[in-house]
Amino acid sequence: MEHRNGKLLIAAWMREKLPGAEIIMEAAIPETNQRADILATGEFGRVVIEYQCANLSAKEWVRRHQLYRENDIKDLWILGGSRLNLVCTADPFFWQFNTYELERTLNSTGALLLFFQSEQGDFEPGILIRFRPDREIESGKLRGKISQRILTDLDFPWSIFEWLKKENLDAVTLNLNIKHNSILAKEPELGLSAENQVWEWLASRYHASEKTLPEFFGQHTEISSAFGCSEKAWQAAIYYRFIHQRVGERWWLSEVETWARAHLPIAPSQNLKHLKSALSAFQETLGAAGMLSLPRGSGRVNAQILGDITTLHSLPDRVEIERLARFRRTLGKDRS
Repeated sequence: MEHRNGKLLIAAWMREKLPGAEIIMEAAIPETNQRADILATGEFGRVVIEYQCANLSAKEWVRRHQLYRENDIKDLWILGGSRLNLVCTADPFFWQFNTYELERTLNSTGALLLFFQSEQGDFEPGILIRFRPDREIESGKLRGKISQRILTDLDFPWSIFEWLKKENLDAVTLNLNIKHNSILAKEPELGLSAENQVWEWLASRYHASEKTLPEFFGQHTEISSAFGCSEKAWQAAIYYRFIHQRVGERWWLSEVETWARAHLPIAPSQNLKHLKSALSAFQETLGAAGMLSLPRGSGRVNAQILGDITTLHSLPDRVEIERLARFRRTLGKDRS
């Protein structure tokens, strides 16, 4: 009930404050394969408000936010009032806030911590509460002040959409605790190069070796130097982590980038734009090989996994893959 009531109240407020805009609840957004709680469309472009009452991991929030951003959609996250777990402190002007992972992620990126009370609770229904952190008391606990206003008394907060600085999101992305058996999940062995660590991980988890992989792994691009290992090694790692035995599932380039940046060896002179370009080029290779559908949407970040090396009848040779990949890139530019 909290989530449904909150969406109705926020949508009504947006219709009043954004006259002439189209306001849709539970709006499907094809480019990101998401369903937004509330979507506003007008001369300002597209704006999404997510009223988040349930738990959401840092990894999932980053993925969804990046998809909105890559498709030129402004997103604002307002949390349910039930998530505001406040405890009194010795100082009457400050509160202790026992946070969940989502609140910690929003705070670490510079986002405002906004909570909307949609039904009876610690605050009156219709109240928008802002928690202003002063400092972190201990892990998961913030100390700060609160302010509250009646939502309908507020203008639409265009300035809030400037809260997120890209470098802050990058820092959170790099430090996400992604739960999987990653290449860097254990301390590197002394004397073992980054290249050998990748191959050891592939052998121990997937029984894959450099000699047994098809020839199309190792496609060279001008920006492959973004990684601190060979093209064949990082491409095989991406394939086995995100493609192998996942036919029918979705491929999200932002998720692949997050994992690669956190868990693959990166060249000392790394450039994040180069890294993303390298991953995009490999995405085209996977598509040319018949493993991915043509990615959709601005930024070409969303695709479906069509096959892997165990299900495809045959794989084209290196020259054919390069030709097809170039054609797909040209086709993508024509569609954009």
